[in-house]
Amino acid sequence: MNAISLLLLVAIIIATIFFFANSYASRRTEGNQRKLYQAKTNISMGILFIAIGAFQLLLPTHHWIRALLISFILILGLINLFYGIRNWRKFRIAVDKK
Repeated sequence: MNAISLLLLVAIIIATIFFFANSYASRRTEGNQRKLYQAKTNISMGILFIAIGAFQLLLPTHHWIRALLISFILILGLINLFYGIRNWRKFRIAVDKK
């Protein structure tokens, strides 16, 4: 259990760093490259939300409101991850064509 918690904590830290780096880069660029960085930001945010939700599931106290909020965070993370990957594929091709 401690190894999983440590792994999730490291994933949260790395995803946060990538989130801020891609967010900063997207503000500095224009065009399709900007949209590519925004897609990477969504991927990082999705991984961050999923890791936070999974980390919260490992904590011992369980209540139905807490479970509802954790499921909302996990669903939000999955949506961000899905749309981030979809947009990344689309704009990666557009950037490669240029």
